[in-house]
Amino acid sequence: MRGAFEAPPGSDEVSVSRRWYVAPWLSKAYAKHRVQRPRASPPKVYKGLAFVSVEIVRRFGSAVIDSRSEYLGHADIKHGIVRVKGVALAPDLRKVLEERLERLAQAARYTEDREPSRIQWRGGD
Repeated sequence: MRGAFEAPPGSDEVSVSRRWYVAPWLSKAYAKHRVQRPRASPPKVYKGLAFVSVEIVRRFGSAVIDSRSEYLGHADIKHGIVRVKGVALAPDLRKVLEERLERLAQAARYTEDREPSRIQWRGGD
C-alpha cells in the first residue's frame, strides 16, 4: 500500500482528500476518476481508501498542503523529495523517502471497498 503515498515522477506531491470535508463516497469518485487506469502498465485499479491523519503525515517528515482551489477538501501530501524518471535518487534520499512511505503505509488504516465498481462507498465509516 506504500504506493498510495508515492508521488509520481517529477513531483513530490500526492493528491488526497480531507475526511473532514469529503465523504468517503466522494473520495471514491475522485480516486476512480483521477487515479484509476486499468489499462496502464502496471494497472492502477481502485479497491478502497487509506485513511491517515495530518498529524502522522507531519510526524513522519512530510507536509500537508491545502489545495482547496481544486475542490473543497483537497490537499496534497508533500514529501520534499522529487524522483526524476530515469534518474536514480541519491542513496541517502532514497532511504529517507522509502522509510517514510513505508511508515505512512503502516500507520494508515486501509479500508477495502466491498463493491468497488458501484458508485456508493461500501467500506464502512
